[in-house]
Amino acid sequence: MANKKPHDNAITHGLTSERVVLPQLGETVDHWEAFRDGWRDVLKPRNVPEGELCDRIAGLAWRLRRAEAWQRLYLTRAELPGDNDALMELLREAHNGVQLPQAVRDQRNMLGRAMTAIDGDRAEKAQRYETTLERQLQRSLALYDQLRGMIDRAA
Repeated sequence: MANKKPHDNAITHGLTSERVVLPQLGETVDHWEAFRDGWRDVLKPRNVPEGELCDRIAGLAWRLRRAEAWQRLYLTRAELPGDNDALMELLREAHNGVQLPQAVRDQRNMLGRAMTAIDGDRAEKAQRYETTLERQLQRSLALYDQLRGMIDRAA
């Protein structure tokens, strides 16, 4: 273990890894590229700065999905206190493909409560990381809108 690189800790559990694709979590370059291309299709960058910001937005959204997936994986492997079946059913319902912003926040809160019941310190770190990603994503989207408006006004 003495040869272990510092970034390997983040890769081991995957939550905070700076690498875009983590094969050990089932991620593939093809999945990442399709995800990124989906963001590019929606945002339609017209120049290099918009393209760079679009890729940043896609990367943040990808890591946010990873954080949520990591929480689900952690919960399925953990010893859950109390009524495990009921809690797991609630978690399955919370992750049943609902994509509305409020529903996503509700999902995150439910995962956070379940993780806190298992391991408060790890849950708190996961929640902080997820909140940071959400804020960065919101800021990047706002910056994209500002950049696009600035370029449109200059044209």
